[in-house]
Amino acid sequence: MADKTPSDAPPSYAQATGKAGNTPTASSNQAGPSAPHLGDPRAQNGIPAHYRRSMEDENRPLPEGWVRTYDPETSHQFFVDTTQDPPRSIWTHPHDDPVYMNSLSGEARERAEQESLRHGQPTKADITAEHTDEEDIDDHHTSGPIPGELPPRPEGKGKGKATFGRKLKDKLTGMTHEEREQERKRRAEEERRLYEQHQRLRQAMSKAAQTGERQLLGKDKDGKDVYIEPPRYDNGYSNYGGYPGQPGGAFSYNPYGSGIYSAPNARYMRPAGPYGRPYGGGYGGGYGMPLALGGGLLGDYDQWPIGIAVASDGRIFTTYTRGSYRYTLGVVVNKTAEAPYPSLGYNLPVDQLNTTWNGIAFGSNNSTGFISVQAVYITSAQNSTGRPETLWVLDTGRPTVHNAQGDPSMPYGQPGGPKLVAISLTNNTIYRTYTFPSTVHYPDSYMNDLRFDLRTNVPGMSGDGVAYIVDSSNEGRTAFIVLDLKTGESWRRLEQDKSVLRVPNDVPVYQGKPFYLKEKGSPVSWQQEGLDGIQLTPDGLRIYYSPLTSDYLYSIPTANLRERNSNPTAELDAHSNVTNHGQRGGNANGFEGDSNGLIYQLMPEHNAVFIYDSTSKGNGQTNAYLRDPRIIWPDGASIGADGYIYLNINQLPYQPDWNDGIDSRQYPGAILRAKLPGNGTKISSLYSGSYPGTAR
Repeated sequence: MADKTPSDAPPSYAQATGKAGNTPTASSNQAGPSAPHLGDPRAQNGIPAHYRRSMEDENRPLPEGWVRTYDPETSHQFFVDTTQDPPRSIWTHPHDDPVYMNSLSGEARERAEQESLRHGQPTKADITAEHTDEEDIDDHHTSGPIPGELPPRPEGKGKGKATFGRKLKDKLTGMTHEEREQERKRRAEEERRLYEQHQRLRQAMSKAAQTGERQLLGKDKDGKDVYIEPPRYDNGYSNYGGYPGQPGGAFSYNPYGSGIYSAPNARYMRPAGPYGRPYGGGYGGGYGMPLALGGGLLGDYDQWPIGIAVASDGRIFTTYTRGSYRYTLGVVVNKTAEAPYPSLGYNLPVDQLNTTWNGIAFGSNNSTGFISVQAVYITSAQNSTGRPETLWVLDTGRPTVHNAQGDPSMPYGQPGGPKLVAISLTNNTIYRTYTFPSTVHYPDSYMNDLRFDLRTNVPGMSGDGVAYIVDSSNEGRTAFIVLDLKTGESWRRLEQDKSVLRVPNDVPVYQGKPFYLKEKGSPVSWQQEGLDGIQLTPDGLRIYYSPLTSDYLYSIPTANLRERNSNPTAELDAHSNVTNHGQRGGNANGFEGDSNGLIYQLMPEHNAVFIYDSTSKGNGQTNAYLRDPRIIWPDGASIGADGYIYLNINQLPYQPDWNDGIDSRQYPGAILRAKLPGNGTKISSLYSGSYPGTAR
C-alpha cells in the first residue's frame, strides 16, 4: 500500500510558535501565538509556555477530518487536515489557525470559537492555583519569570487587612489564602511531575519512530511495564487518529493493550498513522496513568452507556438502564462529561422508579418521566410532513433494583411505564408519547431496540409510518412489537418463533474466557435474552434480526409484521415466511444499516463488527469489517450524517450485576467510530418518498 504520510511538511517550529531555532528547548520562556486557552505567556512551575500549550492542545477536540500526528525530529506534535489534497500540515491546533478559521462559514466558525472558549473555561482548581492576590504579586502582568522567592514586602504593606482581590478569591474558591498557598504548592509539584512525564513520553516516541524498536516508558498504576511501540503506517492498529484508508478509522479514550485484554506483564502504546497519540485522550489519562491538566481526569465517568444515537449536528445521545444513576437519557457535552437530556426533570428520581403490589415489585407507571431507557434512534427530518429530526426514546419501564445485600432484580413493567417517546431535535421538546396495553407489552416484556419506516404510504398503516420494536424478554416471551405511529395502535408478531427465542445454555467466549451469568444471590446461569439486533433494508421491505444468544442471522418481510390481528392467519403467515441466512461465526448484539444495504452486526465475542450485504450484490456470506481489542462489548451503534458508524463500548459482561457483584470494567468507557465502506451513508430512504412494491 502507498505511504499515507502527508506530502507537505508542517511549517517550521519558528513559524508555528514565533520562537527562534528549530527544536524546542526547556529553557525558553517565549510564547507561541495567542489562543483563548493560553493565558500568561511566561514559564510557570518550570513548564515553558510552548510546552504547556502543546500539552493543553492534546486535550482539545479536533474538527472533522483533522488528525494529530508527531514529528520525531522536533519532538513536537502537529496537526493534519486530511480533507485537503495533499493533506495540509500545521503545528498549531486548527482552532488557532487563521487559514482554517477563515475557511469556515459564520456558523461553523462561531461553533469553533465557542469550543475553544469552553476548553479554556477556568476551573476552581485553576483559579486557586493562579497567583493573583495583591500581597503576593504587585504586578502579575510582568513579562519576566516569576521568581522562586519574592523580595521582602515593604513594611506594613498588606498586613492586618484582607484586600479586595483576596476577599473576592476567598469567595470564588471557598478557601482561605493559606489554604490556597498549600494548594498552589501541590499543584506546582503535580505540574512539574506531569511535565517530566510529558518529556519522557515524547523522548520515547521519538526514539521508537527513529529506531523502529519499542521503548520502555515506565510502570502503570498496577506495576506493569508500559511500552511505546514504533508507528505502523499502512496497516496500523485501528487508526486512532491515523490517515484515511487505514483499517478502522476509530477513536477512543480507552487504553489499547490494558485492562481485561492486557498481556500478563506489559502493555504497549501503539501509535497509528505515523502517530495518533497513545490510545487515550488527555495527558496520560487514557492509559491508566492518573495525569491531569486543569484539574480534571479525562474519562472520569461514573456511568456506562447502553444505547447511542448521533444527530446530524454532531450531538451524541446516550442511554443508561437505571440502577442508581441520576438519569437514564443523556447528551455528550464534551470528551469527559454528559448531561441529562432534555433535562434532569424528565428523568424520574431513583426513589420513584419502582413500587410494590402484594409484595411483587413493579416499575413505575409514570408515562411522562423516563424510568429506564434502553435504546435511542434518530430519524431525519421530513420536509413533506413537517416531522422534525427526531430522537426516539425507548423506555423499558423496568429498572434494575438491588436489595439490602446488593442482589439485583428487575421489577415487572406496568402500563404507562414502558413507552416510546418522540423528541424534536429542533427545539428539544417531546411531541408524542406512545404507551402499550398489557396485551402487547407483558409485565415480563423488555423493549430492547427499534427501527422506523416513516413514509406516509406504508401499506397497512394510517399515514404516519410504523415502528418495529424488539421485545427481548429474558423470561422467554420474545416477539416483535409493531406500532402504528398515527393511531398508536400496537400488536405483537412472530411471538416465540424459534428465530426470536434464546438458545438454551449458550456459553459465549469473551476475551478468551467462557462467559457464564453470575448474578449475585442467584445460581450460575446463562444469558437469557432472545431477539436483540434488528435492521431494516433501505427499501423497508425486509427486516434482519438475531437473538443475542444465537449464531444465526434471520430476516422476514416487513409486510408480515405489519399484518394486523384482524387477519386470522397473520401470525401463522409470519412464522412461515422467516428466512434463515445461516451462521455468522458468533453471537451478535446490536445491528445498524447503511444506504448500501449493508447490515452491521456487533460481535462481542470477536471484538469486532461484521457486515452482511442484503442486496442482490451480496454473496450470502457474513464478512469482517472491523476488529480491534478495544471493542469490548459493542452495545450500540449509530450511523451519523458524517458517514461514520459510531460504536458504544461499555464492557457489559464485566459489570457487577453479571459478575457476582464484582466490577471488573476498566475505566473509562469508549465511543469508537469508523468510516463506512463504499461511501455508505445514513439511511434516508425510509423517511421520504413512496413505499415500493412487493417484498423480495
